[in-house]
Amino acid sequence: MGFHVASSKVFLAFASLSGMFAVLAGAFMAHGLPYGMEVRALELLDIAVDYQFYHSFALLAVGLMCKTHRVPNKILDLAGFSLSFGIILFCGSLYVQNLTLIGLPNFLTPLGGLLLILGWAFIFLASFFQQKLDV
Repeated sequence: MGFHVASSKVFLAFASLSGMFAVLAGAFMAHGLPYGMEVRALELLDIAVDYQFYHSFALLAVGLMCKTHRVPNKILDLAGFSLSFGIILFCGSLYVQNLTLIGLPNFLTPLGGLLLILGWAFIFLASFFQQKLDV
């Protein structure tokens, strides 16, 4: 159970940092982007910020679920790691590709999206496997 407690702390810490970065990215989009950016680039950045917020909240929920030990550890760990790496790959690749001239491999964004979907699937699976609390 020690690893699972550590996972809870990691997921809660990453969720809070991800949420903070999403606020910063949104503020940068509202106040710091140069005029004349392509409309499609702005749309993709907006998607990245939105998805980062949604999945930060999901990861926060996973971290809290880990703390209560109500569901099997492995399923929640898979959910948390899938969401964490999904946020990094999906949102991160959209930020990098649309704010810099750095070209990234085309598979990073869809791979990140797949990890986000898997994170939600693992949360769904975890909802069927509740355990008794040691109270």
